[in-house]
Amino acid sequence: MSSMVLKKKILGVLMDNITANKYPDLVDSTTIAEKLMLSETEVKRIISSMSRMGVIESDQDFRRSLITREGILWLQKTDPQSYN
Repeated sequence: MSSMVLKKKILGVLMDNITANKYPDLVDSTTIAEKLMLSETEVKRIISSMSRMGVIESDQDFRRSLITREGILWLQKTDPQSYN
């Protein structure tokens, strides 16, 4: 899978967390890895990149993450059918 596809899939998991929960919490990288059938190492590598982009907030070892407003806007721009 391309890097862009993986980023969109991770943002999708984080977005689902927001839409499914009145008070969303941080999502564990293990949970993301299991949902996307990826290794946790791969997920953390991508989360690191996405954190630098500002589309997610993450702890310093990339274990727990939450989508940012910028991430929501980016996801809506790149996949408008899914999240409008």
